[in-house]
Amino acid sequence: MTWSREQVRRASQEWAWVPPGSDLVAIPGRLTAIVAPGRSVSVIWSSGTDHESAWHLVEGLAADHDAASIAWTVTDDQRDLEEFLVGRRATLHDATEIQARALPVPPTVVDPSVRCALVDSEQTVRDAIAIATRVWGGTPPTDEQLREQVREATKPLDQSAGFQVVAYVDGVPAATGGVTRAGEVARLWGACTVPEFRRRGAYRAATAARMTSAADLGCTLALVNALVDTSAPILARLGFTSYGSKRTYRLVLEDR
Repeated sequence: MTWSREQVRRASQEWAWVPPGSDLVAIPGRLTAIVAPGRSVSVIWSSGTDHESAWHLVEGLAADHDAASIAWTVTDDQRDLEEFLVGRRATLHDATEIQARALPVPPTVVDPSVRCALVDSEQTVRDAIAIATRVWGGTPPTDEQLREQVREATKPLDQSAGFQVVAYVDGVPAATGGVTRAGEVARLWGACTVPEFRRRGAYRAATAARMTSAADLGCTLALVNALVDTSAPILARLGFTSYGSKRTYRLVLEDR
């Protein structure tokens, strides 16, 4: 399959991760939001030019669910909405690039000291968690959560919606990253490298391994929402193409 610019952007628009305990709320033709009761309302897609009306809809969702903040993601063609949000005193929270690359890809040459493994056992699950916790922070999983992650990881790849890999440098866990499959799209997420192993090729190896496995499972596009200041430049060097950017603005309601 050959992917057009519009198809890539639409695939990015359709990508929504709903954290446990949250709900995906869609108002047809207007907006889609992730509602985390007691915490936040995050608008991941919106359409139209009546920004005032849309804002009141989101404020209503926040009030109904006792949310403390509103986050709103805009794309390059929504400059007027962006100005509206700034006028509401929302501040820039993060910026990402929509990056993609057709699959399969040619074999990637990596440093021989780097080895990649599929996360498919308790040990590799623990290695991936340890890396992600060091880089992203957060609380390690409970014993029950760990057992559930191991159960998911040990499923056959073709029976699972996604997978993770770990890259080892000289046998030490160094980088990790995940994939969620959506039809022929491989959504690449969560890639990170512990500080002492950066610039050793671990991120590159983990990205190549994920793309190879995704292609083997029938995916024809690797898609990333890449942070502008960190992963985006690396992915560009790995042959990914930018299809525009997204910016997320945030307003803490308690500060109004």
